[in-house]
Amino acid sequence: MGYEPEQAMFTATITGPCAPAGSVTFNADTGATAVVALSGGVAVWTLTDLPLGPTTVSAAYGGSTDLVESAGAPVAQSVVTGPLAVTGLPAAVRAGEVVAVAAIGFVPGEAVEFVFPSDPVVVGTATADARGTARLGFAAPDVELGAHTLRATGAGSQLVAQLRRTA
Repeated sequence: MGYEPEQAMFTATITGPCAPAGSVTFNADTGATAVVALSGGVAVWTLTDLPLGPTTVSAAYGGSTDLVESAGAPVAQSVVTGPLAVTGLPAAVRAGEVVAVAAIGFVPGEAVEFVFPSDPVVVGTATADARGTARLGFAAPDVELGAHTLRATGAGSQLVAQLRRTA
């Protein structure tokens, strides 16, 4: 599963006792920057190719002859890899057998916990890589025969992916 870069639109609205003039400077912590002219008191910046994970953007109004400079609070936009999924869990597994699974679609750098919630049994935690995939190898727990779900939960994002198997 590949990552397709995402885009986000950031809007700054300037108000005052008169029609605002001038421009707004947008800065992203990725290094991207843009100066956008106001139109009807609004400046809109579409930031393309957002990286995986959080990006923080700030906006500052340069002022005009009638309005003073101002800056808004920075905003954060998080990009994840897309559809969440767990892969690699065989249809049937014996207790103690080593299994290698991957959870896809998480925020890069976050801890992802893998759990069989029916008992519950925590089988481990892995860190999502730069593409949002957390990989874990573990010995299959000794649980009751039957259907089980492997659930992966992102510690920071609280995103959940799961895969159900019937034995």
